[in-house]
Amino acid sequence: MIQSHFKYIRAELLKRLNEANINKKLIDFEFDGIPALPKGEAEIKFTFSIDKEGCAIIEQLCLTNGERLIKRVTELNLVV
Repeated sequence: MIQSHFKYIRAELLKRLNEANINKKLIDFEFDGIPALPKGEAEIKFTFSIDKEGCAIIEQLCLTNGERLIKRVTELNLVV
């Protein structure tokens, strides 16, 4: 059995600036706590939202074990 050894997911949230596909990086974020499972069996769902104060809410749901992690990022610059 092949085990996945990823302990975290690192990603970026981008904002598309124009039709030329020029993007602006809004934030980097990292989630950990991913369970060690056979390769290809880990299922992670992410939900992104922006609250009324302009903060990013990033939710990670591990579909394998039901563990939910939520991060609120306040250093988000939405103005171009």
